[in-house]
Amino acid sequence: MDLERVTVRLEPADPGVDWKAWLINTEEIEPYDIYSGILKMEVTADMVPTGHGPDRRKVIGRCELWLVLREKMRHEGFELQVDRISETASWLSEEIFTTNGNFRSREFGSTTGKVFGLDLEKGDMIWLENIWVGKEYRNHGIAKKMLRHAHDTIQAEVDSCFIITYPKPLPGETDHEASRKEGYEGVLGPFQKMGFRRIGTSAYFLYAPGSLPSSSFNCAPLI
Repeated sequence: MDLERVTVRLEPADPGVDWKAWLINTEEIEPYDIYSGILKMEVTADMVPTGHGPDRRKVIGRCELWLVLREKMRHEGFELQVDRISETASWLSEEIFTTNGNFRSREFGSTTGKVFGLDLEKGDMIWLENIWVGKEYRNHGIAKKMLRHAHDTIQAEVDSCFIITYPKPLPGETDHEASRKEGYEGVLGPFQKMGFRRIGTSAYFLYAPGSLPSSSFNCAPLI
């Protein structure tokens, strides 16, 4: 499949929000408002199926992201903000970062704050809540294209940022009788193929596509 035919777009989940203006306005808030530091974003991938006109574009992929202004949560707010996103995001303030959003570098054997070349001591966070690609369009690089677009577009508007996630299967993608552990392990390959690497021995993965060869994984075609 020709990836050039696939169009990807990053937009706020709320169409009434101008996310770039939101970034600017949030920076002007003093003191920091702990309820204004996260924004839900969506990336969609669509294309025109062969034999159809341009008015018949079809959505073939989507991912749900949260932009978390971690740099503004150094003294308050980080724990409360990630709690508002989801259960797996809420655990970040216990396992990867402190309640203030500082990276627990010593617990992960880092003396510089860097993991796979990315500095987790600074920068804003992009939380990937879920990602999906239609079954007939998988294994063509669409998920990678959506992630690159999201990262590069947001990176252009902030000082620095990184993407972190807790890999989990989408509803209906796994056997109902499979245990939670089996379901989690079943999606690790696809996330590694996209460029995610596990942070220490935690359940969280960091988007670091330049740090590993994708060919070294035998990945199930989930995304």
